Amino acid sequence: FLSSPPRGGNKPAKLMIVLGLLTTLVLALRGTKGRTRNLAIVSVVGGIMLLPGCGGGAWTSIPPPVTGTPAGTYAVTVTATSGNRSIPTTLTLKVN
Repeated sequence: FLSSPPRGGNKPAKLMIVLGLLTTLVLALRGTKGRTRNLAIVSVVGGIMLLPGCGGGAWTSIPPPVTGTPAGTYAVTVTATSGNRSIPTTLTLKVN
């Protein structure tokens, strides 16, 4: 039920939060009855449910690999052929 970022993250902080919530639950269940007990259970379960949202900013973004043609100027030769005649021409391709 605990999710963590793939790299880095804040596992010690999440562990402390879980331990604190479970301690609260154990202390609340020792000798309390009725509304107080129900409120403690709901609070702990709600806190645990919100835990995956903690530390969302700790994700390390790995940029995707660069694919495709690198930036630069390229010479492209195009040849038109009809029957036995061929005419080549050179074009300049600029990639930003």
